[in-house]
Amino acid sequence: MKNLIKIVGAFLVVMISMGYGIVNAADTIDANDQQHIVIYHNANLKSYEAPASYFSGSAIVTRIFSGNEMTRFSGGVVAFEPGARTHWHTHPAGQLLIVQSGTALVQEWGGKTIVLHTGDVLWCPPNVKHWHGADKNGEMVHVALTGDKEGKAVTWLEEVSDATYQQAVLDEENNQAL
Repeated sequence: MKNLIKIVGAFLVVMISMGYGIVNAADTIDANDQQHIVIYHNANLKSYEAPASYFSGSAIVTRIFSGNEMTRFSGGVVAFEPGARTHWHTHPAGQLLIVQSGTALVQEWGGKTIVLHTGDVLWCPPNVKHWHGADKNGEMVHVALTGDKEGKAVTWLEEVSDATYQQAVLDEENNQAL
């Protein structure tokens, strides 16, 4: 857990050093131009079924916070059912994934399967075509911190084929994955 905290802290330092803020636009600013803390209570967060136009299988997305002119990255939690996965996609400002539970399969276009377990963290650089999802044996939950560049956080591409997913599962089962 300490390593996870260090990695998330390092990510926030990088985002701030790149000119990204960590204050939400909903913050109030007083006459002295002071920013104030904003709290997003769990009870107020909204979850929704991940759209079939971007995901294969069943996944639930919970938006933690949205990006804006002061916070140029967003956060969300995605709970994947066994075998569920995103479509291929890119992020113009990158994405940090933190696996909260289960086993994740990730693949960069043309690359080997990557297997992540609870507590593992993956940084996907800007514009790298990839997909991620649960393995076939259980649910997987990850936190996604996604950068925003000029109002855009993701470019969705084609569906991950069943053959590509099955090869990722075989790579995992045969210990051929990273």
